Amino acid sequence: INVAYIKGPLSDLSNIWVFEPTDEGCIVNFTLTFAFKNRLMQAAASRFIDFGFKRLAGAFIDEAHRRYTPKSAASS
Repeated sequence: INVAYIKGPLSDLSNIWVFEPTDEGCIVNFTLTFAFKNRLMQAAASRFIDFGFKRLAGAFIDEAHRRYTPKSAASS
């Protein structure tokens, strides 16, 4: 899945999701690049991007486990 930025406060935003099947499920690779038009906003956002990404990734993983963990594995 490729997502491209159209318009707003950023000069650039893209993210790419790649799902690679494995015997156990899949590996998800996610790439995010962004740049604000305003340097001050860029500096501020850079300080919080790691926290925000970890939160987003955690929510994605939790939801994947909720939806796709087999009931027999969930009850053990």
